[in-house]
Amino acid sequence: MSGNLSWDDFKSQIKEIVKFSETINDNWMLEEINDDPGGSLLKYIKIQSIKEQIYKFEYHILYSLSYSVPVIYFNVIKIDTGQLLTLEEFKEIFVNKNDLDATKSDLYTVLTQMEHPLKFRPFLVLHPCKTEEVLSNFPDSRNKVLTFISLYGPFIFLNLELDYGKELNFK
Repeated sequence: MSGNLSWDDFKSQIKEIVKFSETINDNWMLEEINDDPGGSLLKYIKIQSIKEQIYKFEYHILYSLSYSVPVIYFNVIKIDTGQLLTLEEFKEIFVNKNDLDATKSDLYTVLTQMEHPLKFRPFLVLHPCKTEEVLSNFPDSRNKVLTFISLYGPFIFLNLELDYGKELNFK
């Protein structure tokens, strides 16, 4: 089974996540920038203290028109200074080089910084080049966007409540 999805399926699945998010008082939001394919995103913001520093994480799940898969764009901001972390700062602070297995190491090689296609400012992004291959390993997934977030999110401090998987992915 294919790991990619259509724009219509992507949009339907992110709406399903937002709807369920509201029932468990989570913070997922749908942001519709324009009516074009790829013109909407799933957004999540959280504040977290790590290593005696407080950070604001802003995650955007977009649809890659080129790859027909979800892609994560994110920024991390130091609350006390308001500064965005660069790619190098993110890796220095959050990537434990002594704890990298082959999977994590491979994933961090596709972590890059580029202009957000809808916000037109720099964001960190996990490049979607291998996403279709990874998602094809989950043929029973009813919500590929949710599966994608569950698989890739923990590498960038984005963890879902278990209720999402119970409710949306395997019923």
